[in-house]
Amino acid sequence: MNHLYRYLAYLALLLSSLAIAAQPDPSDSKFRIGYFELAPHIIEGPDGKLYGPALEYAQRILKRMGNPRYELKSYPVQRALQMLLAGEIDMVLFAAKTPVTSRPGFVMTERNIVLLHPALIVKEVSALLEPVATQDLANINMAYWSGGHIPELLQQPQINLVKVSGEEVYERGIRMVQMGRADAFFHVDGLALQWWLRNRTDDKGMRLVNLPMQVEAKSLFSQASARQYRQQYEDALFAEQQRQSYTDFFLNYQFEDTSVLSGRSSN
Repeated sequence: MNHLYRYLAYLALLLSSLAIAAQPDPSDSKFRIGYFELAPHIIEGPDGKLYGPALEYAQRILKRMGNPRYELKSYPVQRALQMLLAGEIDMVLFAAKTPVTSRPGFVMTERNIVLLHPALIVKEVSALLEPVATQDLANINMAYWSGGHIPELLQQPQINLVKVSGEEVYERGIRMVQMGRADAFFHVDGLALQWWLRNRTDDKGMRLVNLPMQVEAKSLFSQASARQYRQQYEDALFAEQQRQSYTDFFLNYQFEDTSVLSGRSSN
């Protein structure tokens, strides 16, 4: 009988040891960050790989987090959101608050990476001035990126919306205004339009008109990953913003190839 007790005690100890050994070591965990092409913040370089100011700014934030073990990897946007909910990645780097990202299971950072102001590009001689009211937009032809969100201000029956799809979205939208085929080109990312007008010498005679709205660009976690990473990430983001805001970093960024800045739409 004593032999049986000793055997059972040994077996219990062995199973306990195996259970402990099977548990993941927290030190082996990796901060898995997903991102997707979002011109001109994240774009495809000459070598076919994605790069851009948002990724380089993220590297600064990670450095302030103490350079944890991490993985930065690109995915199609819907795939990235699905993987985040499934626990296959821990964070989506750049996301706006939408009905999709507001679903239960997602947790957005409290702090913005950047505050974007949707805007229009119009000719210098245009009568459209800030602040823009609904009545100011009556009976105008407005080109817009077909892959972007249309704010309520622009969803008016008196506004004729013209889609810009495919490649070279910015160039084509601005060209439509230059040629008189549209009165304005709308994009949700006024910061990108600001960079375009500031750095593209062939777009003279055009100006920016900010719309009275804003889009908060944040990072997105799952419920589980937020508990592990969000506070440390937000503290690091705040510290880096005190050194240099993303807006300033972006406007002074030197792109390898400006021909791909406008991105594309599959719609």
